[in-house]
Amino acid sequence: MRRFFKALGLLVSTIAGIGVYMTQVGPDDAASNLSRWWAKFAPVPDWLEQPAADNWGTGFFAIILVVGLLPLIWPALTLERHQERRSSTLTVRNAFSQTQSIKNLPPSLGGNSILKLDNVATLKLHNPYSMSSVTLLLDVVPIDISIQHGPGMSIEGAKRSSLSGTVQYVFDVEQHKRREIAVAGRTFIVTLLEVKKLSMANVSNAIEWVFGISEK
Repeated sequence: MRRFFKALGLLVSTIAGIGVYMTQVGPDDAASNLSRWWAKFAPVPDWLEQPAADNWGTGFFAIILVVGLLPLIWPALTLERHQERRSSTLTVRNAFSQTQSIKNLPPSLGGNSILKLDNVATLKLHNPYSMSSVTLLLDVVPIDISIQHGPGMSIEGAKRSSLSGTVQYVFDVEQHKRREIAVAGRTFIVTLLEVKKLSMANVSNAIEWVFGISEK
């Protein structure tokens, strides 16, 4: 159907172009004389012999020429507009990929207990954990507990969380290094890459777990 309209537009524009030429150039003396062209094919009506007929004919055939060209140029114009609209509205989101660490340290020493799965979800450190394994809870909301001090002891960065209905993931250095976590319509692959024993004065059980996080 599109080819038919293109062919029709080409035919109409060709005829209209010939008509515009005929209104501008006479067949014998190259004068503007549409009536002499008409006389070659049929009797000339009285109104066509008027000098203004050439002007009318030029305007008429010019309009027909524009109409005939529309089927030829309109698909290109609409395609360009469609491509511009797509390019302006298409948003490409790159798959999430990061290396993150959990450090069992006080916040003042650079401690961190949470992995961020983009801006979708979190995994929080929870007991039990050791140099060979670590437990992470999905999307728990930690609540800060005030810093406590006592004779020879201080507690910093303590938090409590509600564990009702919480999903937990256990990683270890042997069989369960990698976990697939589906949340909010997206899937993340979390891999335990490395476990480091940190040497920090006056900090017990200082461990860093390094994770690679990528979106499936």
